[in-house]
Amino acid sequence: MEHRDRQSPPFAPLCGATEGTVSPAEEDGSYLRLWKTFFYLNMVLTKIQKKSVVEKIQKEIKTSKSLLFFDFSKVGVGDLGKLRALARSLNSRVEVVKKRLLAIALKDGGVDFDPGQFGGQVGTVFIKSELIDVAGPIYKLFKTASKSPEALGAYDI
Repeated sequence: MEHRDRQSPPFAPLCGATEGTVSPAEEDGSYLRLWKTFFYLNMVLTKIQKKSVVEKIQKEIKTSKSLLFFDFSKVGVGDLGKLRALARSLNSRVEVVKKRLLAIALKDGGVDFDPGQFGGQVGTVFIKSELIDVAGPIYKLFKTASKSPEALGAYDI
């Protein structure tokens, strides 16, 4: 068996590889099966998980008065955390959900709006109070953030 020098994958020790070598699992193809299993378990949502996400979003829609959509593709984790904290203090909630699942939840919740019209990654602020009360502080946070998110639009329910 020939060993190649290269960077090891994150779970190489599970396959029997040492730093800079190819594991026996990679040679016989079981490495690919392990990677697919890892990806499926950690990245892809199952149908049951998707249904629970849609139900959760529908509950948020029922208790909200307005929705604010923003593009968070350039936003750092710290700034997103600040946005979540600000939203909590304003009796609102920030959720990042796949656009397709959000569209299903909106449709089933009786909201005629398609988030697929926005390009990039879309986050949603579920506003339980008046939009005017929340929009100002969120706008100020967007302006002070190092990589500011872009407000895409709002929807009154």
